[in-house]
Amino acid sequence: MISWFRKLGASNRPMAFSPQARWWDSDFPDWAAPMESPERFRAFLDGVSAYFAKRNLSAHIHPSGVVHPDPNNVEQTWGLANLLQICADRSAAEFPGLIASHFDLLERATVQHQQFASKLANWDYARPRLRIRLWDEDARQALANSIIRETIPGLITALAIDLPESIETVSHDLARSWDKTPVELFDVARENTWDAVKPKPKFLSPENLGAIQIVEEDSYYTASIALQIDRLPQLLGPHGVFFSIPTRGGMLALAFHNMADLQLLAHMIRFTRHCFEQGPGSISHRLWWYRLGTWHEIPYESDPERISIMPPPEMERYLSTIAPEGSDDSDDTDPAGTGP
Repeated sequence: MISWFRKLGASNRPMAFSPQARWWDSDFPDWAAPMESPERFRAFLDGVSAYFAKRNLSAHIHPSGVVHPDPNNVEQTWGLANLLQICADRSAAEFPGLIASHFDLLERATVQHQQFASKLANWDYARPRLRIRLWDEDARQALANSIIRETIPGLITALAIDLPESIETVSHDLARSWDKTPVELFDVARENTWDAVKPKPKFLSPENLGAIQIVEEDSYYTASIALQIDRLPQLLGPHGVFFSIPTRGGMLALAFHNMADLQLLAHMIRFTRHCFEQGPGSISHRLWWYRLGTWHEIPYESDPERISIMPPPEMERYLSTIAPEGSDDSDDTDPAGTGP
């Protein structure tokens, strides 16, 4: 719903809009990739443009993937990436209905914010609605006034409030009105998130992807379960777990039992990138290794032919202590990052 965070703040210069040009007639930006063809992308943006035109709003659609319903009020900004990912799996004939439902919901969320503002100042009302959400670190500026933590490298953990048709991040002012410390608030939100998601890991595709498991629920908060991965012992091996969170609705995990498990990382990375690119609710294409309370990002490079994994120093040192039994060389994975 607020996927525009990633684009907001890219420049501090005020935006100036000229009359909208149909730039999508000739441009196919990276964020449009899930549509797979320029023709479907044009149909999508034509639908967005038509939605606002019917409401007599001179909206400006920006090539970065956001729309300003009122060009004279650039602070009102709605993202298009998540909506595009939803439409990408549907026929073009369904685009108008999906677009209308999406933006109508955003309008209702604005009204809902006003209705619930006074109620949320009451701790007893807010407490059961606290949740935890994960954002890519690109959202840092947009979350500047929110209660956040940085636990998993490359991600921001934000305190949020779950409302019937919207999600609000918790501001410092709102937190002060509850007279609670951030530690207390995150403790409550952590338990609420666990109870809301009720994570149930399952093997993704044993015949094709080996021991890779998935935690997948229809929730904005499923990815946040990565912060409580110790509570899912079936995901953990004696050497920890490799995991990724491509979308808000899913987490991938590979228990690290022996060196042979490294050969599955290429499959995990490819599936992570596919989910991240298709969405909806993309979060990150990063890969991490978790062991004994610590998260380490594992950098990698990928192209259609090869994936090269570059373990961080902590992981390299740890790998040197593991017996190599059961390890095989992979045709397309280079755990040491030494491939050509």
